Amino acid sequence: MERPVRLTSYARSKFVFLREHGFPVQEHDVVQTVRHPERIMRARLGRWVAQRALDERHLLRVIYEDSRHVAVVITFYPARRSRYESAHEV
Repeated sequence: MERPVRLTSYARSKFVFLREHGFPVQEHDVVQTVRHPERIMRARLGRWVAQRALDERHLLRVIYEDSRHVAVVITFYPARRSRYESAHEV
């Protein structure tokens, strides 16, 4: 059984914001990024950043807090792959 992923109210508000700015992201994309990231790294304040490709040019970065029982998504955002991937990572 996969660990549950919970989104904060702030993270939930990002769906509307991104859709209004022409970059719709689905909750499924966020959950899959946390559960099956292509890359994961430590962030500030004991948080984690998981990222996963959305398309050829963009990836999704998800900031979350991790516990044994649940991953709590703080925020997420699409980004250009060229900014976060080196030339030898693809």
